[in-house]
Amino acid sequence: MAEADKTKSGDPRSAREATREETGRRERVPMGVPRPKLSAVIRPGYKGRWVNDDGDRVQEAQRAGYEFAEDQSASGRDKKQSRRVGVRPDGKPLIAYLMEIRQEYYDEDEAARMAAVNGQEAADMSGTPHGVDERERSGFYNPSQHPIEMDTSN
Repeated sequence: MAEADKTKSGDPRSAREATREETGRRERVPMGVPRPKLSAVIRPGYKGRWVNDDGDRVQEAQRAGYEFAEDQSASGRDKKQSRRVGVRPDGKPLIAYLMEIRQEYYDEDEAARMAAVNGQEAADMSGTPHGVDERERSGFYNPSQHPIEMDTSN
């Protein structure tokens, strides 16, 4: 059935859908439907993350190269994008700020993080605990030197 036929048939849903398309009104999001609460649009060439304003987390992010992501307010002024994400122990709201970092800095940080993870995994697989002095290593179990044998003769 054509769109015009649906509208003529008296189907109110079809009439509403046709009106939305004509007016350009945003799609309605029903209550109770799961949707991301902290979604945001990030500038091209940047990587974003939400940073809780807890302790000195925001200052740490700024020292790492993150900047506040700004949004145009109704008054035309740029303002920091933020969301209430919880409650502090003292009852005040816990706020998270959207922060952005240049993609190249993010990639460098991610490579450094992965190098540390890979080093830890290699140490774990070799039976050498991370950060243990050479003299202390003999006291740890090394699976390559002492394989576990299972008795299945029952």
